Amino acid sequence: GNYSYLRLTSGKTEITTMSLGNIEKMLEEHSFLRVSRSYIINMKYISKVDRRDSICEIERNGVVHRIKVPPKKLKLLEGYF
Repeated sequence: GNYSYLRLTSGKTEITTMSLGNIEKMLEEHSFLRVSRSYIINMKYISKVDRRDSICEIERNGVVHRIKVPPKKLKLLEGYF
């Protein structure tokens, strides 16, 4: 079935049976962007966009997550960041 893992700002991870597509629809009016088939990110926490390595870094409370992002989406992120 469809399982999605949600990484919360508290550091906890929640599991839901909702698809990322449904989660994306719920979050579309907020500052979230689906950057790949596997990730929806909160753009408030973008700390770096690296076009050379196709990486977006998300930072919260000193913890950095590096996410591989397709070039078209990186261009969108650069405009926001």
